[in-house]
Amino acid sequence: MVMEFVPGGDLFSKISTYDYYSEKSAINIIRQILNGVAYLHQAGIVHGDLKPENLMITDNSAEPIVKIADFGLSHLLTEEVQIMAIGGTPQYCAPEVLLKRKFGPEADMWAIGVITFILLTGYEPFEGANDFALYRAILRNKYSFVPFIWDDKSELAKDFISRLLRLDPTERMTAQEALNHPWFDHKSYKIFQVPLTCALDGIKELVHKRKLKAAQLAMLAVQFLEAGTFKTSLAVPPKSFSDFLLRKNMLNQKPEQEEKSAEELPQEDAIAADSMIQTEETRPGIFVSNENEAEEVSGDAIVTNENYGL
Repeated sequence: MVMEFVPGGDLFSKISTYDYYSEKSAINIIRQILNGVAYLHQAGIVHGDLKPENLMITDNSAEPIVKIADFGLSHLLTEEVQIMAIGGTPQYCAPEVLLKRKFGPEADMWAIGVITFILLTGYEPFEGANDFALYRAILRNKYSFVPFIWDDKSELAKDFISRLLRLDPTERMTAQEALNHPWFDHKSYKIFQVPLTCALDGIKELVHKRKLKAAQLAMLAVQFLEAGTFKTSLAVPPKSFSDFLLRKNMLNQKPEQEEKSAEELPQEDAIAADSMIQTEETRPGIFVSNENEAEEVSGDAIVTNENYGL
């Protein structure tokens, strides 16, 4: 297999080396991503895992050329068949993907909305103390344009993002519609040239956290191997970083506690929330019933089959 060499690294790692970064810089990046995604969608391909780590830079020039990489979760899409599998990175997953509903090109457009938000602010639109809280925020579309953060961004940028981060997939812009959005036509606006210092600092922090998390996981893996607990504690692979930490803490407990079976471990993880398939008893607030419908327990608005349009 022959693959193209892209020496510039991934998108956020490249941006973190910049001294100057503006809304115009973000526009140039998003336009390239949309051109690539529009080509894929016209060919009947859904990428399924768009995120900064899968957006590669070809060189170290001032105007980087963006390449879309990692088609491990991509799928061919026909008019009769839509993808039913769940995959991708939670922060960039569309609501229909988290709910294991049918999804198509619209899921890629949601991910582009999230990427655009981060490019302009330096932080993710949906956050949570754990994975379940993150899923909950996404399913409720809980994001906002905080005034003091968005004062130095254009109204067109906010409109562009809001037309992508829609709960109903049918209401999101297509790739071609997004390319025709007026945000890409007003290059002369002075606000586009304003340095986004806070956004640049935020992106640098995201890159730092990503590297730190990778180092922590590697360190924990070594500790498990050295302690000889790989067979008992990792017979079932950890579902998340918090699951990994929970099992690590068990190494310091009493011997009888360390001998618990691998089947019991995931049930004790009250922190990790990787699966949306839960019961009302285990996760009050949102649960998926046997009929695979998202229902609301706590009283707040949430996506269901009826209001979701699926």
